[in-house]
Amino acid sequence: MAIASRLFSLPTLTIAGAAECLLVIRLFPDCFSSHNHITAIVGTIMVNYAFGFIFWALLYPNLFSPLRRLPGPRVSCVR
Repeated sequence: MAIASRLFSLPTLTIAGAAECLLVIRLFPDCFSSHNHITAIVGTIMVNYAFGFIFWALLYPNLFSPLRRLPGPRVSCVR
């Protein structure tokens, strides 16, 4: 799980988002105007942050956590 914690950390998601966007701008220069590059980079980074949040908030606790199979405390109905 150490690999996932490094891959889905905020600095890694930021670098990956900037690299993704710069690659798309290089491959498809006609789709972006020169003043629109910063907006595209920020938007891509925000999408990566959203995917990181989905991973850490929803997927990791339910599918990848080593603690998910441990039994929880017993519920007592004593009044």
